Amino acid sequence: MPPRRRLTQTEQDHFVEVETFADGLSKQYLLCRTYGHSWQPHRAGRVRDVSGHPTAAWEQTLRCKCRVKRTMLLNSEFDIVVSKHDYRDAPGYLTEGIGRITGHSKAALRKVAIMRLIAAEEAA
Repeated sequence: MPPRRRLTQTEQDHFVEVETFADGLSKQYLLCRTYGHSWQPHRAGRVRDVSGHPTAAWEQTLRCKCRVKRTMLLNSEFDIVVSKHDYRDAPGYLTEGIGRITGHSKAALRKVAIMRLIAAEEAA
């Protein structure tokens, strides 16, 4: 494996910020942040126009255990046209002031998840 490049100070600072953020997450939020959402069907139906008549479009909403919802607008061929996430039922899930968690900063999530797992195993 080739040696890793040295992280910039900004990357190191962001790692620490994400690690601190992750320390405060609930178990379910940390699992979703680290490994991705586990979507389950929640609702589905035809999209209706302003007068209430069904259109050729469909809408499906999925929900994760962390309470985040994903709503997809589908065309008549069931291709996804638009997809959006709703975090209103998941207070504390979104990062405030530290930006998106990408690249090496995702390792901070994995670190916290692994340390919690080890602590739980040792306590058992």
